[in-house]
Amino acid sequence: YQVVEDQLRINKGFFKKKGITIPLENIQAVNITQSWLQRLTGVSEVVVDSPGTSGRDAKILMTYPEAIRFKEDLLQDRIKNKMEKLFVD
Repeated sequence: YQVVEDQLRINKGFFKKKGITIPLENIQAVNITQSWLQRLTGVSEVVVDSPGTSGRDAKILMTYPEAIRFKEDLLQDRIKNKMEKLFVD
């Protein structure tokens, strides 16, 4: 994943590459989930909810500490983007 300017870009796939781009202003929620197996292995699933994307497309696997940092950073970028738009307009 990458946060570029005011967009979140998620690239997926090993053999078949697939990408999704979500404007930060469209992000409605960032949810972190862990199954029991994921808890044992220290992996988390991050789901970014936004209009026009299905949950399947906006999922990222990462460690739990990375997931918490990702969520905080993404929400901070979203707030920063909104503040900049308020003062520019």
